[in-house]
Amino acid sequence: MKKLINVSLTLILALAISLLGIGEALATELKVALYPYVPRLEQFQTAIQAQWQKVQPEVPLNFVPAEDWDGGYSKNPPENADVYVFDAMFFDYFRSQNWLEPIQASEIDNLEDFVDYAIDGVKVGEEYYAIPQLGCASLLFYHKEDKAIANATNLDQIQNALSSCTYTSEIPPDIRGMMLDMAGGTTNATLYLKIAHSLTGEYPFLLPENESQLNSQAIKNMKKLLGMASYENATDSMEPKQQPYQQAEWFSNGWGRAFIG
Repeated sequence: MKKLINVSLTLILALAISLLGIGEALATELKVALYPYVPRLEQFQTAIQAQWQKVQPEVPLNFVPAEDWDGGYSKNPPENADVYVFDAMFFDYFRSQNWLEPIQASEIDNLEDFVDYAIDGVKVGEEYYAIPQLGCASLLFYHKEDKAIANATNLDQIQNALSSCTYTSEIPPDIRGMMLDMAGGTTNATLYLKIAHSLTGEYPFLLPENESQLNSQAIKNMKKLLGMASYENATDSMEPKQQPYQQAEWFSNGWGRAFIG
């Protein structure tokens, strides 16, 4: 079973496509920078190419190499890209830098098909500055017969059900404890944003520039999550390093009582 964790991890971050001034590029080719952190990136390119060919067969797509664009985490949008996909948590910053072109509602096909949170998140006034492409969320996975977790509606109740971690191994020794990923700086930053948003209902909000500006309750909630998992599991501090989605595989094989992913 799975659920969103109320009061802690309910903000869903979407990816969006930004359209730059491409009038001239339409006459020759369109340079596209995709979000690189998806399974089988080449399959994304193939699918997009096939659909694009149906509507614009005279305009070839030229994909920017994946190593030239990371979605906005450490790189600015490629200057040679006409269209790029980015993590929408950078939306306000990118717009403040004039890296996003406004789009009118009449220019977006099937506008009503988008889920509200996604399309509203890229709208300012009556204009849109991106097209939502993918959505992601932090979900709590648990065993369907685990009634204590199934009935929990907030983080405190989940903590009461799981209690503090009682082992120090990277893999839970049996069906107990939490597994979650707190190994990366970006991962922890986005986790903080989700929790702070869930606590205050505000987004976007001013980002903290020093420790004193952090939302103290959000930090406490992050510590609660870490306390339900072993440090070794959550921080990937042991060798060899975990493979992508490793914790999900461990959970599916019967280790751990719950998993956030």
